[in-house]
Amino acid sequence: MNYRAIWQAVLACVIVTAACNEREATAAPRKDSSGRRPGFMSSDLPPQGRPLVLPAGVSIAQPIPGTSIFEWEKCRNEEDEEPPVEYGSGDLVQLCLEFRNTTGKPVTVDFPPGLIMESETTDTQHGMLIQRASIVVPAKPVSYNLLYLYCLNNSRSGSAPSSRYRVGPVTEEKDFLELFDLLKNKKIPAKVKRSTNPGGIPDTAYLQQIVYTLAGDRGGLTAEQRKFIAALPNK
Repeated sequence: MNYRAIWQAVLACVIVTAACNEREATAAPRKDSSGRRPGFMSSDLPPQGRPLVLPAGVSIAQPIPGTSIFEWEKCRNEEDEEPPVEYGSGDLVQLCLEFRNTTGKPVTVDFPPGLIMESETTDTQHGMLIQRASIVVPAKPVSYNLLYLYCLNNSRSGSAPSSRYRVGPVTEEKDFLELFDLLKNKKIPAKVKRSTNPGGIPDTAYLQQIVYTLAGDRGGLTAEQRKFIAALPNK
């Protein structure tokens, strides 16, 4: 019997197990000391998730400034006559994205649902995308687009032109993944526009309530919320 080979195999298993245990011990916590998920609601820890990977040759200038519906003209090149195209949905986190494209050709950037834009301060809310947004970045060095998101921290202020953000992770929280799946074929407005629910609350405001429900770990979507989502028009 080759005892040396057996010993080497056992030693390898011990090393791998120890490494796995070390990674688990040093991994970011699922919840903070207050019981909140990192980055959600009152948590001051950074949000968790997988990193966003942009196509080769395309980048986003950071920090990302906030904007408002009254200052969209600042979110464009001087020679642009048309307002920037709006992507996403939400009323309280509105950002001006400055894309850099060095490829010399148009490139599609895919923002998945669950993408979080992190506020640089704990005074301003993080923003989350709840539907996929595919942005065609034109074949020019610099271009701009507006991105609207839903808030994750109900005790903080919404974004403003003085706010600064950075690209954060894409959440993999199961309750949010269910929400994204239910919304993927639904048509929702970019910002306050109309109401399709009996209470008369604008759709974006009702969706914001849903995001707060999930961010606050309140047991997932309610029957009323599921009914509201089901009643939204299809794409």
